[in-house]
Amino acid sequence: MANGVKRIPVREGRIRGTLFLPPGDGPFSGESGSCNLWSLRKFTLSGSCNLWSLKKCTSAYLLQIAQEKSYDYIIIIYMKKYEIAPLRNREALTVLCSVVNHAGSGYSTKEVMLNISCTQSVNVIFTGVIDLLGGVVGLVEFKASLLASHGFATLAMAFLGYEDQPLCPSSINLDYFEEAANGLISHPKVLPHGIGMYAMSYGSWIALLIASYQLAPIKAVVAISPLVIAFLHPFQLKGGVSDMIPLDESKVVSSEKGSIWRFAQQTDINYMNPTTISKYSATTPVENINCPVILVYGTDDLNVPTDFTVKFIIDRLKENGKEHLCTNLRYPQAGHLIEPPYSPLCASSFSKSSKEWCGYPYLAWGGETVAHARAHEECWPKILHFLRKNLDPMITLCPKFSLVDKITKINVFRLKPLQKITLAARVVGDSGQVFDSHAHFVATKHGHVDVCREPSVGGSYRGVSAMGLLWSMKPSPGQRKGIRLMKSDVTKPYKVVLDCFDGHMDPQESRSLQPLSSNTFEKGYMADGVKRIPVREGSIRGTLFLPPGDGPFPAFQMCHDLLKVTTVLDIQFRFLPKITFWVDHRCVMLRVVIQKVLFFFSLLFCYFNRLAKINFLHRAPQTFVCKPQPHLSTLQGFYFYSLCNLRPQSIQEKKLLLKKGSIGLGLISQFLFNNPVLFYKRLLLNPSNILIVRSPLQMLDIHCTQPVNVIFTGVIDLLGGVVGLVEFKASFLASYGFATLALAYLGYEDRPLSPSTINLDYFEEAANWLISHPKVLPHGIGMHAICYGSWIALLMASYHIAPIKAVVAVSPLVIAFLHPFQLKGGVSDMIPLDESKVVSSEKGSIWRFAQPTDIDYMNPTTVSKYSAITPVENINCPVMLVSGTDDLNNPTDFTVKFIIDRLKENGKEHLCTNLRYPQAGHLIEPPYSPLCDFSFSKSTKEWCGYPYLAWGGATVAHARAQEDCWPKILHFLRTHLQQDTESEE
Repeated sequence: MANGVKRIPVREGRIRGTLFLPPGDGPFSGESGSCNLWSLRKFTLSGSCNLWSLKKCTSAYLLQIAQEKSYDYIIIIYMKKYEIAPLRNREALTVLCSVVNHAGSGYSTKEVMLNISCTQSVNVIFTGVIDLLGGVVGLVEFKASLLASHGFATLAMAFLGYEDQPLCPSSINLDYFEEAANGLISHPKVLPHGIGMYAMSYGSWIALLIASYQLAPIKAVVAISPLVIAFLHPFQLKGGVSDMIPLDESKVVSSEKGSIWRFAQQTDINYMNPTTISKYSATTPVENINCPVILVYGTDDLNVPTDFTVKFIIDRLKENGKEHLCTNLRYPQAGHLIEPPYSPLCASSFSKSSKEWCGYPYLAWGGETVAHARAHEECWPKILHFLRKNLDPMITLCPKFSLVDKITKINVFRLKPLQKITLAARVVGDSGQVFDSHAHFVATKHGHVDVCREPSVGGSYRGVSAMGLLWSMKPSPGQRKGIRLMKSDVTKPYKVVLDCFDGHMDPQESRSLQPLSSNTFEKGYMADGVKRIPVREGSIRGTLFLPPGDGPFPAFQMCHDLLKVTTVLDIQFRFLPKITFWVDHRCVMLRVVIQKVLFFFSLLFCYFNRLAKINFLHRAPQTFVCKPQPHLSTLQGFYFYSLCNLRPQSIQEKKLLLKKGSIGLGLISQFLFNNPVLFYKRLLLNPSNILIVRSPLQMLDIHCTQPVNVIFTGVIDLLGGVVGLVEFKASFLASYGFATLALAYLGYEDRPLSPSTINLDYFEEAANWLISHPKVLPHGIGMHAICYGSWIALLMASYHIAPIKAVVAVSPLVIAFLHPFQLKGGVSDMIPLDESKVVSSEKGSIWRFAQPTDIDYMNPTTVSKYSAITPVENINCPVMLVSGTDDLNNPTDFTVKFIIDRLKENGKEHLCTNLRYPQAGHLIEPPYSPLCDFSFSKSTKEWCGYPYLAWGGATVAHARAQEDCWPKILHFLRTHLQQDTESEE
């Protein structure tokens, strides 16, 4: 039993046994001063670690290793995926380091395993195995504990003469083993997709029965010295009792060492298949087995006629086209008791059970010492490999949970070469609506499908798309018309069920087929730690979402999608194109500013070739950048300079060393990104100051020793004419660092469903409330809005109702055509929908042509205080317009042109960013959302009698639009909501 293995006695219901859990079951907590996501705790130059899920590590830790081991440098060479038993459903990485030891004669390379600790809880789940020995009385644990030491959650089961279990049962009750198997599968530390059976002799008879009658989801069976006949006891199942073919005692051979049963067990096929009287035959129906089986036996087995038994199993499987399921390990001169490696041969022993059952106290097991030892040593690693291979989920998903815009890596293993399969995805919405998709794949010659790389050759989409199974989803048949997959409870993620079927088919037409394998993953809108706060302030009705972490924080991590980065803790990537001496390269500047005090400054210099670097070095001012020494001019790649507590003024590179106690600490961590290969030469500088890599570094870790109270930039999210409070986009924006208010304004609580006017004073009140919130920066907020909501957002920016600093208008509107708006007691004009131009289609009403687009008609002499046309020319903040050419609801071509022209006429065209997507529809949502090309609309049904609206969009083009625009929206908001704080500094 390895260090860290947990031994847990099991007394659940009828089950008697011991569960052994492998080491490293979490949760793990990070060390102080470590990164807030992952931190390194141990390293070894050989051997294994308890936790096998390495995501990120830091050069500082590697530098520490180098200093402790008296090495000058440790340079990362490459990383690779490494499948390890304890963590089957997670991505595991091994880092190979080159350790440069100048004390020796040259370079040496050693493999370094890195074990990590997480500041967030990690629940490690293991593959499960039941261990069944032969007719041994009591509870025997040594094999189960050894399997747990190799990463399997293993249940050692007692079934004879232990506690309340009888020594001489009238029958072997399979219901007991079914209960144990289902109990193990339901254990929180065991993967639920199925378990393995590891059994010997009499135990192998039980294991093969369980697999043959499919009593539990058995994924693999190891049968050592197997049996297929009920010769000592019948078995009982669901109230029925099997036949029995008893031992022929006249053929039992007495020897000096004990009784030899090998010739006394029945091997006549004809005799073994009589017309059974009982419900179950005495012969195990192995032809019904559907999982892989490995048969391990020796030719000198004196207890069981294994040659016959193995041939019987193989023949039955072959007759049913299942011979590929069987692996046969036959060892000449090995005996019956094949144990773990280096166990002494037991050629005979006392048997309490056989003495009680049939009067034979001593049994001969057989085996020649040397041959038996070789069998031990050879079969054990093959058994472990067999269990790992077949108990790993056939479908692996990484990560199991992620935000909806992140890629979930889907891989299918253990397929036949070039096997055709169908992957089917299904999700159930919060209101019970079902959406599904499927895709056809052909496995590689190695029997593997990687959805991120392999093309779908048919089904819901074609080509290579990592998340094609999500964005290609459609409503399942048989549901009501016009349903839309829209999250109502953002605190719970969607559960996506993924099934793998043999062959190319449509799962809807083959519902009776059983999948080869199934797995589930989760996609959510709300990151861990996001706070959801209902808002009922004055007339405001909505929900405020605050990003994770309200401070103080011991550490921060810098990344484009970091959750805990704000303007007060001002961490930025900045390009410096105006510096004239840059040639063919770029510089990214990273700063940490706390309460306007600069604590940290660093630069990432990117050189794309040697000439560019030399040109840069010659042109760079002496006082601006620390110049590399001349001997480095032969190197090329990307250079990173880490400066602590300093601005780079006339600093010699050799002085740039990491120092303990520095207020800021720059660390290189993204050498794991895209499997980069770092190439090296003999360096004379500290590796914390310079690394030469073949791929860009895209992540920088920052450690702040001062507590920081984080304040966020604020955003109001407005949906279109959707009734109620819809929170999924607001929670999503909060997951990316924006304090976001999801604001209801139609048919929610005391908000009217059919208002006579849209009162802009309500939105002004909400904006001012958000700006005054103690967790929101007070300099101004952004608006993220779609359709009818974009009309309101553009009105607010146009009339300067609140300090709006940026507007994202998706499928924008500029006309009051459904309601006039009200502002400070005045009511606007209205240009109503021309209902004669509304087009009725099979999917719903098309409004695109019914909204007025005649400029002359749109500029009448207004009677009201406010025009029906939004005066966008008054806007003074940046605006991003997102639209699709196949929008069937809004005339977005006209609207976008109108906004751009009005701004241009007033010298403000620089304020407008236009994202125009061919064949995209109206409802442009976060990435990988299924296209909704029409849906039921409660609001328009109430307002003007149109219950179904057509939104438009071609599936593939719309998916591309969603994937492309979302990061641009985030960048737009981040850029323009932080400008004022930058200028103040």
